[in-house]
Amino acid sequence: MALDPKISLLKMFTTKYDDLMSATDDSPSSTPDVRVGGKRAHGADGLVTKVRSLVLTEALRDVCNLCFEDHSLATLHSACGRCATKCCDSCLSRWYGAVQPGKMVLASNLGCPFCRRVPTLGVLRKHNRQACALVASKMTWCAEMYYGWCLGCYKVKELAERNCAVEPPVDVETFRCNECIDGGGELNVCPGCFVETEKTGGCNHMTCVCGQHWCFACGAGFATADDVYEVHRGIGNDQ
Repeated sequence: MALDPKISLLKMFTTKYDDLMSATDDSPSSTPDVRVGGKRAHGADGLVTKVRSLVLTEALRDVCNLCFEDHSLATLHSACGRCATKCCDSCLSRWYGAVQPGKMVLASNLGCPFCRRVPTLGVLRKHNRQACALVASKMTWCAEMYYGWCLGCYKVKELAERNCAVEPPVDVETFRCNECIDGGGELNVCPGCFVETEKTGGCNHMTCVCGQHWCFACGAGFATADDVYEVHRGIGNDQ
């Protein structure tokens, strides 16, 4: 059996189960052939015993690639749902959850902290459901500007110009873009009861008093709140 350092202990155990279980304490002649990089590993009996013990006692652990703390394998997940880098839930919630309405928005927090790709819908919904709309907008970011999440139109808008001599506006809590400050509320018609509805802030997911879920941006109606997030926001079919 060849030992590949890139394969997790759990995967090695499931794929090499027969080889691992073939070595028994009362069979000294059945020494397993364990190789690392093509070279025979010394102390193969002890290695197999240790791996077997780790698996059978459910003590399999690994390191979160963000906080570098030890966690059980069951609590570590892909950082974005696309790459193999594993992180704990608390770190992923802090990373994606840093994007909040009314505050400054960093483009990096809307992507994977490692591969930089857009996270799958399942990952983003788990750690920051509100941010799904921002990822779907696929906006263009200018390196010379700071951006904020407007409480009025619920879109990412220019917050302030970058200036090396000025600290970034990280303390902003109630950002509203100039368009929302100058204008008033927006009106649209509920597709369920056809009553005009005014939106003065928040996301485009509307829940009317008649029970209808709908999108304020296009006026389309949906059966459930989940349908608004999964079907209409344009992130795709990633889960």
